[in-house]
This record gives sequence, C-alpha cells and structure tokens, in this order.
Amino acid sequence: MKPNPELPRERLLLNGPSSLSIRDLIAIILETGSKEKDVFFVADNLVKKNSLKDLADLSTRELIEHEGIGPAKAARLAAALELGKRILSHTAGPNPTITSPDDAVRLILPEFHSLTQEKMVILLLDNRNRLTKKKTLYIGCQDLIPIRQQDILKEAIKEKCEAFILLHNHPSRDATPSKADIKMTKKLNKSCRLLDITLADHIIITDNTHFSFREAGLI
Repeated sequence: MKPNPELPRERLLLNGPSSLSIRDLIAIILETGSKEKDVFFVADNLVKKNSLKDLADLSTRELIEHEGIGPAKAARLAAALELGKRILSHTAGPNPTITSPDDAVRLILPEFHSLTQEKMVILLLDNRNRLTKKKTLYIGCQDLIPIRQQDILKEAIKEKCEAFILLHNHPSRDATPSKADIKMTKKLNKSCRLLDITLADHIIITDNTHFSFREAGLI
C-alpha cells in the first residue's frame, strides 16, 4: 500500500522531523489514541493545556491525568522528553554562560529529576558568568540538608570564582523557601559581600517549577 503523505510519520520520513508541528511529533510518540478519541485529539489536548516547557516538566503521574494518556503512553512521552533534556545539557558546552535562573535550571534539572532526597549543587562562575565548575555539595535525607556555610564558601574561594549559584531541590514538589532556606541564604549573602564574592542566586528546584531568591528580591 502506498504511504499516505498526510500522516505525520510519512511526512517525517519524507521531509525530516523539523517539518512537523509539536502536535504531530507527539502523535508519533503516542502512536495511538484512546477508544473514544484519535491520537491527534490526544496530542492536541496536551499541547493546548501545556507549553512545550511545561510539558517537559510534567511527571508521568501528571501526564496520565490527561485524557487518552495511560501509563505506557506517559512512559514513552516522558522518555522522549527526558532524552531531549539530556541532549540539551550536553550540547550546552563545557562552559555555558548562565545569565538567568532558567539557564541554571535547564543545565542542572536532569540530575535533580524525580529525586526523593534533597541535594545541593554549586555552580561556580567567572566574571563573564561562564560556568567554570559544577559540584555536588550535599545529598541529604528526604527533607533536610546539613548545610554548612563554610563548606560552600570554601569551594568558591578555592576556585577563585567571581560568583556562584546554589541550587537545591524540594522533593515535596513545593518550591516555596522554608524559614531555614531564607535565613541561610541571607547569612551566606552577607559573608559573600565581605569576601567580595557574588552570590548570584539561590534556586530551589522541583520537577515542575523553581524559586529564585534573586528574582524574589531576597538577595
């Protein structure tokens, strides 16, 4: 039977993936729809309710909440989106420039995705906001990291960086800073000023969102 050039898979084979819309790419990944709705309705529904960035941040549980998405489809879609994230993090180069919270989160999110315990990472920057080093400082229990200010500053001083960004996750999926987060960040910022090092930001990450102390005016 002659291939139908109107179908997404055939158009991809003929013209390449860049010729397809986001809906059509999702339809290819999903392969089939549900008993009630075809695959294009299911793909359209996903795109209408979520931006591409939001879609990439959805957990499999949240994907399954969409009409026509079961565990198998959610797993295929999550795997494809995760692969895209990892490709993006690898193609950023060894010394990407970080000028916004989104830049930092994009770089680091794959290694935080779906963690069940808290983790803290430091990104050390030069005077052009280029990444010079990334290091994991702590991996704590479910909701606690034993943060020691001197360990954070030690890394910054040792590498002679101009600035640094702290990132840690909240496994609870609530990016709201705790009182301890705020207290620690303000104290650290004062110490950085004395040492002439810039605390560029402290970012709290969840699978679906993030909180920037810099954007919130807390630094």
